[in-house]
Amino acid sequence: PDGQRSVDKLQAELKKALECGRSIFDWTYKLLDGTEMPVEANLVRVKHGNEYLLAGYTRDLREQTELINEINHRDNMLSAINKASLLLLNDLNQDAFEDNIHKSMGLIAKAVDVERMYIFKNNTGEDGELYCNQLFEWSEGASSQQGTQFTRDIKYFFRTRAPSLAPLEVYQQSADRLADIQGKLSGNC
Repeated sequence: PDGQRSVDKLQAELKKALECGRSIFDWTYKLLDGTEMPVEANLVRVKHGNEYLLAGYTRDLREQTELINEINHRDNMLSAINKASLLLLNDLNQDAFEDNIHKSMGLIAKAVDVERMYIFKNNTGEDGELYCNQLFEWSEGASSQQGTQFTRDIKYFFRTRAPSLAPLEVYQQSADRLADIQGKLSGNC
């Protein structure tokens, strides 16, 4: 993954361990099923009689790598939301609002790696049923669906709605999740 040939990197790390007494480096194994397994490899020079041997061991970093990826993903989303908020709140010009909505949607869509993003508005139809209508669409490299039959008067199929969370509850859940991730990162050696 770092661009070096495996045999060249391993030879360099073996030489370093023999010369310096120790070498610690990142390595990626490819398992038989094709799954990549990131590890921390440790090589230690050990005196054995009149000679030196190298002892080596690895530490599986899959869980740590997954947690770091989750944190980076979360940071990217929060950064996009922060930028979108600034874009929407700092320009009070009504004429620029729709353009800023589209820019904000693009920032968030790219952060979560999707090619489309929509904003819908709920309304109650004349029949008393709950419907939604598309207000805004952001799409990159895809044709727009704005204003089509698929984006107007969409009837809800489910009678129950997910419970809404107050902003403080969302923040607390995020803080709890972050504390859990940080605990996992610092707890295991």
